This record gives sequence, structure tokens and C-alpha cells, in this order.
Amino acid sequence: MRHQGRFVAPVLGGTSETCLAIASGSFAARLARLQVTDDEQVVALNGPGGMLVVDSPYWTAKRLDEKLLALFHSGCAVSPGFLPIVRRGSRTDSGTRLSFTIPNVDAGSYSYCAVNRVELAAYSGGPPNFETCASGTLAPGSSLNLTLLP
Repeated sequence: MRHQGRFVAPVLGGTSETCLAIASGSFAARLARLQVTDDEQVVALNGPGGMLVVDSPYWTAKRLDEKLLALFHSGCAVSPGFLPIVRRGSRTDSGTRLSFTIPNVDAGSYSYCAVNRVELAAYSGGPPNFETCASGTLAPGSSLNLTLLP
């Protein structure tokens, strides 16, 4: 969602936590895991962030063994193609590899992983601990390249 100021995020009944992608102007886009509550919550956006580049075999590649690609940050898991939409990033498709370049995202730890549906559904936040991941820390004003299964 791209909004300035206050907003309401609808969630399914019975949901106790949710992840939101928040982007506004020149502030770094932020993934935030929040408790679902009726009370107003404040989510601070930081100044300019860094450039994140994730690269992996194409989704249908045999070496992925029918696993899904997921980007993990701040206790949230999203499709690698989601943040480029939020931040007007880019996608490069060579036919065998897929790369996303995501400008101005929040600094911090990122992991790019190949996970099966059960692992993804069971993920409840924290550092991902899956067999196939590339991980690193993005510093403000810098660039982080995560290459999965080179």
C-alpha cells in the first residue's frame, strides 16, 4: 500500500499478526510485522534506504524442486516480485535466471530462500532457518546482492 498519514489495513477474522509493506515518497519502503489490534499503531519510516538485488533460477527451474521463492525481512515473507512493485524496481528475466532490483528499501537483514508451501505456511517470524537461503545485511545507502543457487 502506498499512503501518507493514517490508513486502515483490513485482515481476515481471527488473524493475530500481519505483515504490511509501507512506502511513502523518499522514505525507505518498510516491511513491518504488526499485531492485529483495534488500537492505532505508529510505524516509523526511515530516511533513504539501500538497493536490494535478488537473483535466482527461474521459478520453473528443476533445481528449485517445485519450491517457492520468498524474500524474508523483519519477520515477514513476501514474493520477490512484490517489493519492486511497491518501490518501482525492475525485473530481469534471462530465461534461466530471474533478478529483481529493488531501490530504497529499509536497511537490515534480508534472506532470499527457496521454501516449500508447508515451510512458508509455518513461518511465524524471526530469522528464516531453511535449507536453501542467501542472506545478508543491507546498510543505508549501500547495495546488497543475494544470489540463490548460483
